Amino acid sequence: MSKDKLVEIFLEKLGDPFDPQKLNQYLNFCRKKRKVIVGSYVESHHVLPRGVFPEYKNFNEYEWNKVVLSYPMHVEAHSLLAAAYPIAAFCNPLRFMPLHTEKIKEDVHTALSERTRKFWIEFKKNIPKYNEWRKKKSEMMTLKMKSGTDYQKKCSQYVQKRFSKEEERKKVSYQFRSLWKDEDYRIDLISKMLSSWTKVRREKNGVEAAKRWADPAYHQKMVGIMSDINKGIEKRKDAGEKLKALWKDPVYREHVLLARRGGKKPTTSNTLKEKWKDPIWRQFMLDARKKNIPSIPWNKGMKGLYKRKVKNETN
Repeated sequence: MSKDKLVEIFLEKLGDPFDPQKLNQYLNFCRKKRKVIVGSYVESHHVLPRGVFPEYKNFNEYEWNKVVLSYPMHVEAHSLLAAAYPIAAFCNPLRFMPLHTEKIKEDVHTALSERTRKFWIEFKKNIPKYNEWRKKKSEMMTLKMKSGTDYQKKCSQYVQKRFSKEEERKKVSYQFRSLWKDEDYRIDLISKMLSSWTKVRREKNGVEAAKRWADPAYHQKMVGIMSDINKGIEKRKDAGEKLKALWKDPVYREHVLLARRGGKKPTTSNTLKEKWKDPIWRQFMLDARKKNIPSIPWNKGMKGLYKRKVKNETN
């Protein structure tokens, strides 16, 4: 059968390939190797795989669909096909085939990655099933992390090993920056983080953090890390530039101001001007400045002092 006819069959059943060039390479490879036998051990390969095209599986009836290949060639044929169409039927056989060359490993890795990506896109569309899976996965990981320190150490060692490589850190950083540019992704992630940051979770994290900081060794370690960071002029400049850039974003600015005030809207300059017109408020603030009263959060101390001042003045 001609190459153009084979392409038509693929397109009719599977649609456009993920990588048209790989499909072209695959068909050329099969045509060139049709009469070539290398070594004593050979395998028969279906040009149109029988799992997807069962109507052409009979070699006696469709002799053109058969190619006799050595094992390494058979692996290469499957890797090209999977790279062209990264579907389960073409990718799964590669999971059980030892790979011989770096080029084939790269093609297989690309095909399996694309297959995994497509699977998760489709899986996430089924929201009830996806949420159920997330819940089970979360429970399983919680049990693993609580079961002992071996699993925790294994995870920690893996992360440390991975991020000890500068290239890996840059790669992950680039991936997250790319994702963060997607407005839908950013809004969805922020909303999930805010919804999960409940009062119970905040209190739990606070208790755990207090325990860690109560350990003198941990305290000294963190002090040393922060001291080293603050000593680096370039790091300070970099942090300053990043904060300035963030602060220019009105959405970020409003979010931070709301968080500082416990969800209350930030006080505007007009509101402060009105407060300063109040003689009691004005005198109270001036007295506080003259007496060099240490900074006290308004909602914890200063508000009470001001109320008592107003009460005394009115009485």
